[in-house]
Amino acid sequence: MLKVYLKSRQEVEPVVNNQGKVVGHTRKGVHTEYYIPFSKEKVDEIINSSVGSYRENIIYVLKNGPEMRNDKFNYNQFVNLSFVECCDLMITKKGGPAMAAMEEQQQKIVEQSQIQNKQDKPK
Repeated sequence: MLKVYLKSRQEVEPVVNNQGKVVGHTRKGVHTEYYIPFSKEKVDEIINSSVGSYRENIIYVLKNGPEMRNDKFNYNQFVNLSFVECCDLMITKKGGPAMAAMEEQQQKIVEQSQIQNKQDKPK
C-alpha cells in the first residue's frame, strides 16, 4: 500500500515597521509537499502511469537539507544508488552526479570499442 504524506507549507514574508524592525509575518501563499516512500518499483510505477513521461526526460532531484540539493541525477543513479551514495556524489565528486554519469558512459564506450577491436582482428 502506498503511503503518501502531505504537508502544507506556509509561505510568509516579514512585516517591517517604520524603524526597520520585523514585527510579524504576512501570509504570502501555501504549497503542498508530498512524501512518498522511495523504491525503484514505486519510481517505475509513477513513470509508467504518467502519460508522456519518459525516464530520460525527467529531472531527478535529491535534497538533503536546505542547502544540499542537486537535480543532475539520471534515472540509473537515482534508483540504483543508496541515499548515502547519492549524497557522496553531490559532495565529493567534482562535477557531481552529471560528471559521474558522463564518465560512466565514456567508460562503456571505451569497453565497447575494445570488444569491437578484438572481434575485428583476424585470427
